[in-house]
Amino acid sequence: MKDKRPFSFTTLSAIARQKEDTLRKIRKQEEIISNLTKDIFTPPESPATKGQAIIRMLNISTTFFEGIMFGIKLMRRIKKIFHLQKTRKAAF
Repeated sequence: MKDKRPFSFTTLSAIARQKEDTLRKIRKQEEIISNLTKDIFTPPESPATKGQAIIRMLNISTTFFEGIMFGIKLMRRIKKIFHLQKTRKAAF
């Protein structure tokens, strides 16, 4: 079995190789993260026709409405949970 200690290097060249590999991995991860953030925060393309603009507006408003409804339902459930905890404490 190999010894999996993080710092089991015997020569300076092994340390330098490990450092290069680690830096290469970090740069690759940074590139992936920057590409993802660019994809997330870029503004949507302008619609080509009026029909596409209306569909996009309906899609955004539907998503907004669903988010509000989800938030209301979530708040009601949280309120019920805390209300039940208060009544249980009062019963004992």
